[in-house]
Amino acid sequence: MRKLVKVFLPVLLLAFGMTIFACGPKAEEEEVSVENTTPIP
Repeated sequence: MRKLVKVFLPVLLLAFGMTIFACGPKAEEEEVSVENTTPIP
């Protein structure tokens, strides 16, 4: 049981950390909206 916790807990924390970095405020700022783009003739 302890071996399972030693393996599962770091993997869970790593997945949680990656999710936080992927969905952070920096990702929203990098998106380009359609309104700000110039039309191609």
